[in-house]
Amino acid sequence: MHEEIRIPKQNPFDGDYKNLIENFELAAKALTAHFNSHPNEEAPVLWIIRGAIEYFYKLDANFLGRGNDSGIPEEKADHFANNFYRLQNSMKLLSDEWYQQRNPDLSMIEDLRTLIVHSGSDVDKVFPTRICQEYKTIQLGRILDKNHLTEKLFPSEELYDYRIEIWADKKLTRSPKDKDNLDFYDENDATFDLSVYVSHEDIKSLILFEFQKFTQLLLEKSNKRLGSSTRINTQKDINNVRIIDRQTHTIKWDTLKKMVAIPSGDYYKETGSWHWQGYGLQRIYERVATLKLDNITLFKVYSLIEKAVEDYWYSYFNDFIATKKLNSLNPRVVFSQYTPSEWPHKVYLENKMALNVVTEFSIENGISSNPDLDYLCRFLQEIDTQGLHLTFNHTATNVFDNLYADYFIYSVDLEVNRLRQRQQAKAFYWRSKNGETSKRHSCRYPNLR
Repeated sequence: MHEEIRIPKQNPFDGDYKNLIENFELAAKALTAHFNSHPNEEAPVLWIIRGAIEYFYKLDANFLGRGNDSGIPEEKADHFANNFYRLQNSMKLLSDEWYQQRNPDLSMIEDLRTLIVHSGSDVDKVFPTRICQEYKTIQLGRILDKNHLTEKLFPSEELYDYRIEIWADKKLTRSPKDKDNLDFYDENDATFDLSVYVSHEDIKSLILFEFQKFTQLLLEKSNKRLGSSTRINTQKDINNVRIIDRQTHTIKWDTLKKMVAIPSGDYYKETGSWHWQGYGLQRIYERVATLKLDNITLFKVYSLIEKAVEDYWYSYFNDFIATKKLNSLNPRVVFSQYTPSEWPHKVYLENKMALNVVTEFSIENGISSNPDLDYLCRFLQEIDTQGLHLTFNHTATNVFDNLYADYFIYSVDLEVNRLRQRQQAKAFYWRSKNGETSKRHSCRYPNLR
């Protein structure tokens, strides 16, 4: 017996890969945000899915190689079969609901995968609607690509990349009376040949549409698991929470911390302490109010921090889009336009300050107490050459953290003063050029009379 079937034609997947992955990362972030997540299970599975989807999105017409003329499938065929197996298992592990609702056409790819990987053993229970249960063994016969010598076997009216021949056998035993019956096998339908036509476009579209469905179900599952009390993901919710008061220069750091305290890459607990760049920025924000500074400097420091917090707030709660880079609360980023930039070891020594000197700066209630004095001295010497002369109170409890905060604050002060001097010099130059120099200016600069 012989029969031909086709993996059903699918509507072409015309979605954008970037959006496909962004939506998946959205669901992944929500999934891992739950306090009862299982990182050593979920992280590897999510990693597998990322790689498998990239593979299937790029699937081409040569995805099974040149067939199995040598007797065994090529590496590409094994790669395809195993990637499908990994992807479907991973999706099933994260969403059994999706698995129960999956497109029945996927079962045909499952069966092809089984035959590619397990042929040589007694395979059964594949293509059950085509090959009845009385056939005791089913084997992969041939994988013929469209460029094979048998190309004439392909349907001329449709485009397919491969014809896969599957051979089944009842494993009948002849009785002595049938030993001379040459039609025995035909009379008993002892063998069955099934030809399956496949196209990479159909497989690609089928899998990517299923991935879209899986992503939506995963997001719904994750949001249910998080619960409405522990998450905010709408613009309306964000606007209802007032974090910053620019009139009084106050930031509700506790509120901000509570809102973002979903375990993630920017807020985490390690060795018993909570780490977050917002803690370091909070130190600077509170420190600047205790210093005697020019009003312009004070306003500029407040403005930089308030703008950074506002940008962070909106980017963090932008519908849980994990792939979108969060606006940074790292003081080195927030104040990057003001810290001295001419010294050659800036990046190196700023890193060493964070890692070896002020190790508790971005830790909740942390106090840095055991600094690497070599790096601290080098840092102070370098910034001194840039006109930034810092002093510190040896008796203060958090002397090193205060010193690091002062580095950012007085960098702004230094730049503000330099700008003021440039503006004054420019104004004086134009007054002198126009003959408008006052007596006050003449007395102030006697050598320019």
